[in-house]
Amino acid sequence: MTGGTKTGRGEIADVALLLALAAMVRLVWAHAAGALWSFVDLGEASHVALAVARGDGIADSFYTGQGPTAHLLPTSAAIAGGLYRLFGYPSEAANLAVALWGIVQSLAALGLLYAVGRAAGMRPGVARAGLLVLAISPAMLAQEAADFRVWEGALALCLACANLLMLLAWERDDRFGVRHMALAAGTTALTFFVSPPAGIGIAACWGLFACRHLTLGRLALFAFGGALATALFLTPWAVRNAEAFGRFVPLRSNFGLELALANHDAALAGSPRDATFNARIDAIHPFNSPAAAARVRQVGEIAYAASLGEEAKRWIAAHPGDFLNLTLRHYRQFYLPDEWQMRATVWRNATWLRLVPIWLASLLGLTGLTIGAWRGRRVDGYLLLYVLVAGLPYAIVQPVPRYSYLVYGVLTLAAVRLIYEILALRRDRSIGIDR
Repeated sequence: MTGGTKTGRGEIADVALLLALAAMVRLVWAHAAGALWSFVDLGEASHVALAVARGDGIADSFYTGQGPTAHLLPTSAAIAGGLYRLFGYPSEAANLAVALWGIVQSLAALGLLYAVGRAAGMRPGVARAGLLVLAISPAMLAQEAADFRVWEGALALCLACANLLMLLAWERDDRFGVRHMALAAGTTALTFFVSPPAGIGIAACWGLFACRHLTLGRLALFAFGGALATALFLTPWAVRNAEAFGRFVPLRSNFGLELALANHDAALAGSPRDATFNARIDAIHPFNSPAAAARVRQVGEIAYAASLGEEAKRWIAAHPGDFLNLTLRHYRQFYLPDEWQMRATVWRNATWLRLVPIWLASLLGLTGLTIGAWRGRRVDGYLLLYVLVAGLPYAIVQPVPRYSYLVYGVLTLAAVRLIYEILALRRDRSIGIDR
């Protein structure tokens, strides 16, 4: 990525216009889908948000009356629930407020992605082209206009971009004192609390940064600060869970459930994968299965998920080769999803219209970042590390498009930059200029 990073008024105006275009596209989609003034059931997070609105706290992820839940981390659902309560759910005003909140987060993520591209040295015109693609692309439109009103993807990407902006600024200026360490540690910990995969990806970038810039002693101090900041964010949540369930749950209670949804005999069968996935959800997920919900009523969500996790671990131990096969498939699907995965969302049609931009962004973006890192572009190394590490936690579960939002924007910018560089190289060669 080459070019200056100074931002003028004209550039700011252009970015504002592109973000206004993005807002209009998302508002039009939400209105056409009936998702602007009406309540949209987006799964467990929607139900937790309604529980918060009723004053029941982080609860009822699977069914009304379930009680306290740790099935998901509380941040996004709690904010949405607070808005529902503030604007008087059930009401059109409450639904509109939560819908606008989701879109505002998505617009903030797009603006921060543009800033990351410029901080990484992308030319203004190329960065604007990347932002235009993100503004009008249908790839993640359903997620930005619907899902992120209650799910954490857009908020997590905003925090990841904030970390990357700090890292890239300090990479250029070679400044990283104790105050910088504290800010980086706190922001990384917050990112991890909102979205552990995004937090792990950002932590890997800060680790690489620290190894490049810090002495061993200061690196140890930075690592301690990161661990302390993470503990400060997690402790109140873990204490709440201990009081609610009598069990130590530092993050979420759903790991065993997710592991079991993705790793089983039928996942390797020749039947259509969407049918297999839906059948598995209908069989064991308490949100979809009355029998599973009844079991949760008997033993609680933590014991139920743990029992599924133990069953899945026994299957993995008995089928290590099959587990490896599924893990590689899931990791690929995080970046290069199958067509059926595009139906695992609130928008179930126009699958190829959404699938192709994701594939192009991943193939071209990963290629561009890999070439850049190999050629010694440090910024590309950081971005590539974030993209590759953020996808790792999803390798052992079944990813859906919403998860990939953490990396889609970065890959889109990198893809646009690669196209620009290829075209520039062809132009220079056609007029006899050697690079």
